[in-house]
Amino acid sequence: MINRYRTQYLLFIEIPKLLAHWYDEKLDPWNDVLVRWLLLLSIVDQRKQHIYEDIYKELEAIAMTDKHLQEAFTSWNEMSLDSDGRFAYEVRLKQVLDQEAAVNEAK
Repeated sequence: MINRYRTQYLLFIEIPKLLAHWYDEKLDPWNDVLVRWLLLLSIVDQRKQHIYEDIYKELEAIAMTDKHLQEAFTSWNEMSLDSDGRFAYEVRLKQVLDQEAAVNEAK
């Protein structure tokens, strides 16, 4: 008879500490995929009805090179915005793409 043991883990992410580490630049979402996703999950604070715009903008920039994060942003925005909000998002996305193209052209 073979005994098989399953190890189960329960991990807690303390969002306030996560955000504090990000603000102190102890976390690098540009080079750490897990940090990207944890920050994405932390963008909206439902209790305070607050969106962390600075995190949103950084992840939005990262999403230009991370296909999976870009897909998550697209789906999230499509689900959460009305037509005016969707238009504002598309304008912002165009600005980011234009900035990226200008940087690439300068190189």
